[in-house]
Amino acid sequence: MPASSRTSSAGTSELPQARRQELQSAYERFQRLPPERQRRIQERLGHYEAMTPEQRERVNQNFARWQQMTPEQRQQLRERWQQLPPEERQRLRQQLRQQQRPAP
Repeated sequence: MPASSRTSSAGTSELPQARRQELQSAYERFQRLPPERQRRIQERLGHYEAMTPEQRERVNQNFARWQQMTPEQRQQLRERWQQLPPEERQRLRQQLRQQQRPAP
């Protein structure tokens, strides 16, 4: 579905005005992104939509924790990740992919 039709999809007219404005603002920010960045976001949203409710909840919890971290804590986490051997990072990525696969 083109992004332009998402903001005017059925159901948005029933949202409170503040939420509609928030969605419109997000849509406008999205439109200003480079095409490659837009593609990556749409791809990730597709992965999110394919997740089970439990997987989505875990993703939402992780995102909330990330948002609560200070910039210094985030930087420390990035540095710890970079210090891991490439094989360990690959193993962890693979483990995460397996956890995020939708249930059959």
